[in-house]
Amino acid sequence: MASACFVGAVFVQQAKTVDAIIKLFVNGFLVIIVANVPQGLPATVTSLLSLAARNMAQRSVLVKRIDCVETLGSTSLM
Repeated sequence: MASACFVGAVFVQQAKTVDAIIKLFVNGFLVIIVANVPQGLPATVTSLLSLAARNMAQRSVLVKRIDCVETLGSTSLM
């Protein structure tokens, strides 16, 4: 409760113009994104590797292990 009051007080104090309000929201979103990177990174990487495997399956490429997709993604010449 106290943290919500503190955030509200800072917002009211800093929000003098529309540009200041936009800057506060952008900075807030950036802080949230940076703070959540360590927690969301494994899920994001796994999701992206699964999407890559599915796209490869549509092109008739069989992927047995998902970590092979990551290794294949780092190749520059086949």
